[in-house]
Amino acid sequence: MQSFLCRTLAVLLALAMLLSAAACTVLDDKDPDDTKAPAHNLVDDYPEPTVAEFNGYRSLDYSEYLTLPDYKSFSVDLVVVTITDEDVDAAIAELMEEFEDGDLEYFEHLYKDEEGNALVLKEGDKVVFDAVGKIDGVAFQGGTLEYASIELVEESGYIPGYAEAFIGHKVGETFVFDLAFPEEYVDPAKDPERAELFNGKTAEWTVTVHYVAGEETVPTELTDEIVREFFGEESVEAFRAAYKEMLQHSADVGAKEDAEEALWNMVYDGATVLKYPENSVLFYQQYLLNYCAQYGDYYGYSMAAALQQNDFADEDAVLQYAKDWVKDNMVLAALILAENVDTTAGYDEWIAELAEENGTTPEIFKSYYENYYGADYLPNIYESVAVRELLYGCATVNPVPAE
Repeated sequence: MQSFLCRTLAVLLALAMLLSAAACTVLDDKDPDDTKAPAHNLVDDYPEPTVAEFNGYRSLDYSEYLTLPDYKSFSVDLVVVTITDEDVDAAIAELMEEFEDGDLEYFEHLYKDEEGNALVLKEGDKVVFDAVGKIDGVAFQGGTLEYASIELVEESGYIPGYAEAFIGHKVGETFVFDLAFPEEYVDPAKDPERAELFNGKTAEWTVTVHYVAGEETVPTELTDEIVREFFGEESVEAFRAAYKEMLQHSADVGAKEDAEEALWNMVYDGATVLKYPENSVLFYQQYLLNYCAQYGDYYGYSMAAALQQNDFADEDAVLQYAKDWVKDNMVLAALILAENVDTTAGYDEWIAELAEENGTTPEIFKSYYENYYGADYLPNIYESVAVRELLYGCATVNPVPAE
């Protein structure tokens, strides 16, 4: 469902995605003249929008602004994927490749011996542990470790005597020991401050051992133990059946989403804009130009370079993007009004489903998005979901087998 959420976002929230992504771009190699910023600020030439954002799409008489295609006559292919046992085998093989030592701390053979007693650490063991080092009672940079690894050998990569201090302790145990840094741990000529802090100083180390790791502990095939510990099933057979059902459901959902997206694109491409609501395009155009100007001022780019860094060839491309954005909103609103779509019906169930799939509660899920993106963020996405469901229900759906 996360992929589904991202897919629906792409239509309604493309502007936000564009602006957030722009902060991560890196200027390509260009002629220096192309990137040289003017002496004055770009935002002086491209100020914030001088008109208010248009939000009246639901109140428009769309006979004046837009014509919709005969979407009820559309047909679309629904690619039917049938999950086979071979598909399950391949998916489980990929699943097994994702296991790492850090995921395996629940397996008894990593922390207990054959008699059920906690493993005693011995020379040569590969140990996963936490540690906090303090000098004169103060934790120092680099001394705090979480789920770090160490091989209990003389050349462990840690300071002399560190690995040896583990030997004889048990998995699950927390122990404390004192150990001094070598006298020449840091070259005073290169870093006198760190040399003063560490060289010859005795540190107190508090260590908690998690488990003993090793390549032989990483499973290569499913066992009843693994599926019980990680997947809540009693046996490999039960897990395979449940996993196959899940894969089939995912394939079915993905096929329906693809069909819905195809129908939306058919409606969007077939819609004709007669005119745009006053100032609607102008707002988005000015908003984008102002953003690119701020971007250019911040990084010292010319406006042309700032536009290119945000995937606009020139200002005409910004204008076209703004027009596409407004058309998108108009098509969505026109369909909602034409079919009297209740964009609240099923909303709570949709939120609950997304929350469950993300391992949280509906309240926390909604709160997160409202805090970061505003109260209208999720309802706007659900409008797109509802309209796509509408189009799918109106269309002739032709099931076709996957190739």
